[in-house]
Amino acid sequence: MLVLSRKVKQEFSFVNLGIKIEILRVSGKKVQVGVSAPDSVRVLRSELVEEETLEKLEVASRVTRHAFRNQLNTASLTLSVLQHQVQSGQLKKAEKTLESALSQLSELDAFTGAAPAFGNETSPEKRRRTALVVEDNAQERELLAEYLRVNGFDVSVAEDGEDAMDYLAQHHAPDVVLLDMNMPRMNGTNTAKAIRCDPRFQELKLFVISGCDPEETPPESESPYDQWFSKPIRPQQFLSDIESHLGSAC
Repeated sequence: MLVLSRKVKQEFSFVNLGIKIEILRVSGKKVQVGVSAPDSVRVLRSELVEEETLEKLEVASRVTRHAFRNQLNTASLTLSVLQHQVQSGQLKKAEKTLESALSQLSELDAFTGAAPAFGNETSPEKRRRTALVVEDNAQERELLAEYLRVNGFDVSVAEDGEDAMDYLAQHHAPDVVLLDMNMPRMNGTNTAKAIRCDPRFQELKLFVISGCDPEETPPESESPYDQWFSKPIRPQQFLSDIESHLGSAC
């Protein structure tokens, strides 16, 4: 900070900025100051700057919330249509709707990543969690992966148990593996056993998402699974249960 003492009618200049300040009058505790600046430089009292900044933030926040709600509503409707089409056997229409749903969910993911977090500037950034989705049904695989992505996960996918083991052999262990049971080449039971036999994956969280009930699988002396989710899952409860298992480790 530059501190100056000047008498009335004296002035000082910021040469590089083209700004000149002149002391016009001194009366008691008040000083009247004149400021000359180029047209490109806005001159405001500090309290007006604060008011203007707050107003801009408030407007930006309203616009952000409105746009996000519109996108979320569109995505929600698309997913509802998709569910109806699948249930009624309209698979060709469902494929096109799925593409649209994935596109909208990706936009929501990008939107939430880019949106300013008003009032939360000091919150520490959490490490993004990682997941591997192992599912032979492409439609279910991509929808589940996208649902996890929009909820803060970095997600990779595998078509069956063999693909999953190949992935795990070449990458760092994810926080979570989500495993279907009925898959070609290497089913869920054998995949789970192979994962648990590897010392690198002892701490990995292993969840089943299957149309089967646990009773339909061969009994295990010690279950390799952290939790079993029977289809159809309830998305919010499913996510809450996974968060509970992960706790503060992620």
